[in-house]
Amino acid sequence: MQKNILKLVCCLLAGAQVLSAGICTYEMDFQTGYRRDQLSWDIGLPGGTPNILSELQWKNLQSLNLEGKLKMLADDGFYARVSADYGITLSGTNQDSDYHGNNRTDEYSRSIADAKGGHVYDVSGAFGRQFVLKERLNLIPLVGYSFHEQHLRMKNGTLFIYTHDPENIGHIDGLNSSYTARWHGPYLGYDMNFEATCHLQLLATFEYHFAFFKGLGNWNLRDDFFKDFEHTAKGCGIVLSFGALYQINQRLFIGAVVNYESFTATKGRDRTFLLVEQDNQLIPIVYDSHFNRVRWTAISALLSLNYSF
Repeated sequence: MQKNILKLVCCLLAGAQVLSAGICTYEMDFQTGYRRDQLSWDIGLPGGTPNILSELQWKNLQSLNLEGKLKMLADDGFYARVSADYGITLSGTNQDSDYHGNNRTDEYSRSIADAKGGHVYDVSGAFGRQFVLKERLNLIPLVGYSFHEQHLRMKNGTLFIYTHDPENIGHIDGLNSSYTARWHGPYLGYDMNFEATCHLQLLATFEYHFAFFKGLGNWNLRDDFFKDFEHTAKGCGIVLSFGALYQINQRLFIGAVVNYESFTATKGRDRTFLLVEQDNQLIPIVYDSHFNRVRWTAISALLSLNYSF
């Protein structure tokens, strides 16, 4: 995955210079600030009952986020940008619930765990062409591709409900599980720039993504799993960004940006790799069930330092 991302960035930068026939100017934008993520998924049995067998939710994942962005604009209007960000999860919680009945009824198991210690990152690149709509308003339609990953943790868990064996309710010893959510795919969108005054620029971005999702779960206390279980699905997402830049001198700007991302994938596959005892031997089998839905949202508020050259 990391090699593919690096290739994407290099190809975008090289292709931008080849496709553009004009003289290019560049902007480097460094951003840092706060980010909050939430992710949930649920699975069901193939027969349909229960239609929601297990549901996992990661809530209020608070991260310190760093982002870098490079933009290129040629005097003939050709435009390209690449961006990457990384965040370390400082706090958050996970809830794991299991049900016997349809539509989240007859809950027989519920645990809550600490979700800090994970990390998130995003990489995106796009091409476009700038159109001057008015004297101070520019619109840039975009075609791009992006990668998004959330590396989620489950530690220091407590079992609050377990009707099969109520005596086991309490602290979960040795819990150190993880779940990795990966999204990638092409997108369409636009960047917009409005010069409100001679020193103040207002920025906006909209992107519609066609998303391919893959999830990998490592449950460290499940000794009947001989391999990480897998989730696959297709979905879509939107990315919104609003910001403002204030000019300090000819090349330097400072500002603030708010970003919002929301992705959903449905009707996929849950694949589990199980060890089943037969004739006093452990036999590996692959079991598929319904992956109903996964949803991820993230919002970030960042301070920006922008340099043009």
